[in-house]
Amino acid sequence: MLDILPSIEMKTLAAIFAVLVVIVSVAVAEPVKKSGKSKKAPDTFADQLGKEVTLIGVAQDLKLGTQIQGKGFRIWIDGLRSWPEEFAWKEVSVTGVVIERYDLPVYILHPGAVPRAAMACPPGTDLRKASHRYLLKDAKWELHEPKNVFAAQLGKQITLIGVAEDHKIGAFLSGKDFGISIDVIHRWPEEFEGKQVSVTGIVIERFDLPVFIQRRNDPGIQGIPVPPGTDLRKASHRYLLKDAKWKLHEPQH
Repeated sequence: MLDILPSIEMKTLAAIFAVLVVIVSVAVAEPVKKSGKSKKAPDTFADQLGKEVTLIGVAQDLKLGTQIQGKGFRIWIDGLRSWPEEFAWKEVSVTGVVIERYDLPVYILHPGAVPRAAMACPPGTDLRKASHRYLLKDAKWELHEPKNVFAAQLGKQITLIGVAEDHKIGAFLSGKDFGISIDVIHRWPEEFEGKQVSVTGIVIERFDLPVFIQRRNDPGIQGIPVPPGTDLRKASHRYLLKDAKWKLHEPQH
């Protein structure tokens, strides 16, 4: 009986080896399935053409016009050459209809050629494709307030830390996710302007911003232009700190 054990072990090993060969063969023959999404960037607005959307991003002034840049997207604002000062380079919420155009000024930059006042592309570029852009038509915008941080603070005394800024509408305190006017004060004292300050005051609200509907061919009007259709009362709203007291903020190390 002891003599047949080696032959049994050999047969067992042979069977195991045969199974392994089959498994490896199947694995090699079966195409590898990659998990996850394609690395190719999606055409963000292709499915939104002709539809009204609301987007949140940073208002940017560029040589070719205005854009908003958000997380994973950029889109132009149709008909707006530059953002009003109160909106430029701030986070805004913009509503408009998505359209597309092939009008970006692009050209092929050949070796040794003189650069032009346009967007240079390497030889072989499809110029029509390179000139493509998405825009928001009939756009309406407002400053984005991700957290209405002051609505629940009306009438209460609070302390805020931010950067002292002088705006046309008066002294302003700009923080990481908020902005608030300083009541009565038109300009910050020189030693505070542009610096980080700690301000204590009572939260109040007013509807007194000088907003007006911006229309083509209208004479220059002093104030804050907003697009047609804007709710002027809502656009004129602002929060302020009343009876404010301030000091330079010295972060603790």
